Amino acid sequence: MPGYSIGIDFGSLSARAVVMDLDSGEVLSSAVSEYEHGILTDRLPNGVPLAVDWAVQIPQDYLDSLGSSVRDAVAAAGISADQVRGIGLDVTASTMLPVSADGSPLCEDPRFSKDPNSYIKVWKHHAAQKYADMIEQAAKQNGSDLLDPFGGHISGEHFLPKAMQIAIESPELYKASDRILEVGDWLVRVLCGTESRGYCGAAFKTYYSEDTGDVPAAFFEMISPELAGLSAKYPENVTFPGDCTGTLTEKGAQLLGLIPGIPVAAAGVDAHTTIYGCGVSRPGQFLMIIGTSTCEMLLSETLSCIDGISGVVKDSVFRDLYTYECGQSGIGDMFAWFAENQVPAEYRSEAEEKGMQIQQLLTQKASMLRPGQNGLVALDWWNGVRSTLMDFSLSGVIAGLSTETSPEEIYRALLESTAFGCRKIIDTLEESGVTIDSLIATGGIPHKNPLMMQIYADVMGRDVLIVERDYTGSVGSAIMAAAAAQGGFADLALLTERYALPFTKVYHPDPASQKVYEDLYAAYCEMYSFFGGKNSLLHRLKDIRKETRGN
Repeated sequence: MPGYSIGIDFGSLSARAVVMDLDSGEVLSSAVSEYEHGILTDRLPNGVPLAVDWAVQIPQDYLDSLGSSVRDAVAAAGISADQVRGIGLDVTASTMLPVSADGSPLCEDPRFSKDPNSYIKVWKHHAAQKYADMIEQAAKQNGSDLLDPFGGHISGEHFLPKAMQIAIESPELYKASDRILEVGDWLVRVLCGTESRGYCGAAFKTYYSEDTGDVPAAFFEMISPELAGLSAKYPENVTFPGDCTGTLTEKGAQLLGLIPGIPVAAAGVDAHTTIYGCGVSRPGQFLMIIGTSTCEMLLSETLSCIDGISGVVKDSVFRDLYTYECGQSGIGDMFAWFAENQVPAEYRSEAEEKGMQIQQLLTQKASMLRPGQNGLVALDWWNGVRSTLMDFSLSGVIAGLSTETSPEEIYRALLESTAFGCRKIIDTLEESGVTIDSLIATGGIPHKNPLMMQIYADVMGRDVLIVERDYTGSVGSAIMAAAAAQGGFADLALLTERYALPFTKVYHPDPASQKVYEDLYAAYCEMYSFFGGKNSLLHRLKDIRKETRGN
């Protein structure tokens, strides 16, 4: 089919748009637009302070970045608006927002502009964890199997605890919310004027089922009467990936610099959409999407309810396949924290003299160390733990520090900790009978840090294949857009295979390094068990921090 599709991937800090040729799958152009306010963790723009574990965003930032990234990408591609056949987008999840009946964000309403609950709660907003604990406790006490496909736990990152936080802490805001939406669904509504609820987000983050629908109102009423009507705040229409939700309106066309009538695909979840962009289409392929955090995705023909995973859902990516989602909450965030706060001035001067970024210098120095030479083992819990403990009250640990420890030794330990955390997830899946036959990595870090990818191969004892394509999330959204212009969800598997690139870059495990990492991984697992208990030292430290800060 001649023409082009546009895909937009909304990450934690920016929107990334691509223009893709529908004949060849070639990406003609890309453009990135950062959110003006980024992620707010200390205070709102109007000065209202935020408590511990809050992470919110400004809705207008998403619209501004959507418009500018698409306009810039189309201009760079040199195509005309009438050549665009479809538009697709994905957003981090659960990233959610309360809106009025006309779709306006309630944080823009003067009545609620000083209420943090009225703003976008980004995925890494962890202040709703206590509500997640309440929901989980209620499910266990009542013998509900609601959480079985989601590792037996509910994450504070998911939609339901965040909605519960609004209902209990801001009842007037909750009452005024005609809809509480995933931001992807809100953006689709902005573009095409019709309400739709993307199936992938609905299934993984609100536990919607094809067979039984939404969580029964009676379950929520048992926890808190305010929540009984939550499902009424969802769009009624649930749409599968690649299905067309509507067409671009005059208002949407004006925002993007395009023309009305272009098909708009159902909103996707970023990690799931990246599967399409990476050309992953068969069972057994384990995809590591490594960036600010890591999402690990696996396609399978087998259903297994595994303790501590983020979830497993059928038909969320491809028809008749199960998709397993796992994750690590702190990867790039953790490295950035270290580089920004724990590196001495002389290292910064050296990096400047060499024309390098500070993390490039740290990587260069760390690559001169042999595995185990630093004498350190770290837990990768700087943003809490997603898989397999699903506990965001946990925090990072480094063992083995001494007065001789250098910055590059700590940096290497942090790199290694993420590989150990990923292996823990893989071991858990395989011990539960799920087959994994290949490891595939994508994201900004695999392209920039060969040392880290070699460490992954050595820790896993397996080859790691690299997707040599930029903006795989955006490309995945462009593939969903192509499906929306053709046969919808049913076409996604064929289109993914059609546009896939070969894996030409592979990291092979080094036998000598692999042997050392077996011992270090055993130490990691020992620390994992000791610090990961429900009443561990890390929980007490978190409680003390909250008490002394007064929230």
